Amino acid sequence: MWEILRNPKYTGYQVWNRRARKTAGNRDNPPEAWIWSEEPAHPAVVSKEEFEAVAARAAANRGSRQGAAPTRHQYLYRGILRCGICGLRMWGNHRRSSAYYSCQPSHQRSANIPAGHPAHVYLGEPALHEAVVGFLSAALFGPERHTYWRRRLADCESKQPAAPVGERPKEVYGGRGS
Repeated sequence: MWEILRNPKYTGYQVWNRRARKTAGNRDNPPEAWIWSEEPAHPAVVSKEEFEAVAARAAANRGSRQGAAPTRHQYLYRGILRCGICGLRMWGNHRRSSAYYSCQPSHQRSANIPAGHPAHVYLGEPALHEAVVGFLSAALFGPERHTYWRRRLADCESKQPAAPVGERPKEVYGGRGS
């Protein structure tokens, strides 16, 4: 998903000059040097505004991990996972052979921790990855993706003040519960 949001071609426009191949050793050109087509060349997966918002967020976060010590373990969702309760970034941990992400308000430097936030929130990487792959398989690449998005858009039109949190595990785990 991250690559889709960071690749300008998913906006529907053709984009040239993203890489300097001849003079600079195959490095990326700055976005100001990119050449965008006048009109979209194919249907968009993400809007140009969404692409620009993600690019701005990535640029703001770019320095946050520079100079950080390398980790022993690879975390698939490092830096992009946020706690659903407080909105702060979750971090990867390893216990035995299991990778997981956690949020612990006592370790966060924020005054915006909501009352009632659990002391520890854990999310196992295997279950998360299975849910992400399942979502991508159904919503982006599945034969019923049009039906899926029509249903999601209809859900958005209903007058709900917030997402039905209790229903999310059923949707993510396909009715199996958590």
